Amino acid sequence: MTIGTRLRGWATAAALIVASSCGGGGSSGGSASGSPPSTGTPGSLSRFAIVGDRLYTVGKSELQSFDIRRPWDPVKKGIAWVGWNIETLGGHENLLLIGSSDGLYIFDTANPDQPQRRGRLLHATARDPVVAQGGTAYLTLSGTINQLDVIDIQDPSAPRLLRSYPMRRPQGLGLDGKHLFLCDGEDGLKVFDATDPMDLKQVDRVPGLLPRDLIAADQLLVTTTQIGVFQYSYASLPLRFLSQLGYRR
Repeated sequence: MTIGTRLRGWATAAALIVASSCGGGGSSGGSASGSPPSTGTPGSLSRFAIVGDRLYTVGKSELQSFDIRRPWDPVKKGIAWVGWNIETLGGHENLLLIGSSDGLYIFDTANPDQPQRRGRLLHATARDPVVAQGGTAYLTLSGTINQLDVIDIQDPSAPRLLRSYPMRRPQGLGLDGKHLFLCDGEDGLKVFDATDPMDLKQVDRVPGLLPRDLIAADQLLVTTTQIGVFQYSYASLPLRFLSQLGYRR
């Protein structure tokens, strides 16, 4: 599959969807049989997530679920109150990770139409996109406090803060294997070796981009910045520049 066909579209300027085939020839779009998209990877600042055959979206205080088994004809299935000042939504296995201005909310999708809250972790008032891999979540805080938090979510009902790393002005972030990618304002696009979440090691940095959000999948990194959309390969480090789509001023 080419890089061009993996770039599926925009949710917002900072929330791209990268769709790629998986397993035995799945399609990134709908099919005649009515099956949902095989994969969907929104940016960490997104307000929607795909888990199985459900699309979840958040407003300022509510979570909505849609059946997308017929992707051209989504059906609204449920709505639940989450909290106040909800900002971001991410899917991880059977969980929904919901960032608000004052904390992280974790919902499970055992009942896909009516997700239930499992746990909550409060923090200082700040914007907080979150991504996860295995039993570990990474969350950025920016505003009155600027840091990257590492959170244990092995027990979703009792998330625990493990460690915080100071940052310049962190925003979007992404994970793929041992690599953690982070948009850090004036400090640029950073790449960390996350083999040990308690001892993150910066292994690459692209300065000067003022990046806002990103998606990392299949060795392709797509990041949105104040001056355009940039694509890099991380098949090996340092990052290899592939292309730029500039914004009109």
